Amino acid sequence: MSEPTTVVSEKKKRRRSILSFLGSAVVALALTFLIKEPQFTDSQLYVLFLMFFAIGLWITEAIPPFAVSLFIIAYLVFTLGNSNLNSAPEKIADVVLSNEELWETDLSLLPGFLQMVRASLLDMINFGVFETVKEVLTNNVSLNEA
Repeated sequence: MSEPTTVVSEKKKRRRSILSFLGSAVVALALTFLIKEPQFTDSQLYVLFLMFFAIGLWITEAIPPFAVSLFIIAYLVFTLGNSNLNSAPEKIADVVLSNEELWETDLSLLPGFLQMVRASLLDMINFGVFETVKEVLTNNVSLNEA
């Protein structure tokens, strides 16, 4: 028995999204190592990688644009503020948490943002992204089969 065409096309879209995400990461790493200079600090390398990776994610639309924006913030806080990853960690969390203007702007945008998150999560659930990632991570299926 063959699968309905919608299921097959959804699997292809899912596979394309995963491959686009991984491809963007590989290209970003390659570009970062091609362009880096010996005098670059850890922070500069992390931000250079992030720039190329975010551009790749936006171009390929591997994940929704708002998710790329959230990823950028989380990545910067994690890499620039982590003393295990960065030789000169910055106090990013203090800056973000103490900036009143940032919070006032963010809080005014929160209702619309939450609606976008809800819609995107529903799309991801309907698209089957979580199941595919779970299958790939647990080695129940290869990317070729997904």
